Amino acid sequence: MILSLGANSVKMCKTEELKFMVITEWPNGVVAKEATDKIAGVREQASEEFDNVMISSHAGETFASG
Repeated sequence: MILSLGANSVKMCKTEELKFMVITEWPNGVVAKEATDKIAGVREQASEEFDNVMISSHAGETFASG
């Protein structure tokens, strides 16, 4: 779903036994901002389907090395 909104990639990473995080890479900030409302709907739907609670959300430029 998120890929169809223009994301370059979406990765789910398990952080603890029952916790995970989703990392979405966007081509630029404009595309990411345009997808914001639709992403809120995806989060709501996921919350209902998977019985989970979103703890936090972070946005902005990120630097990673690996």
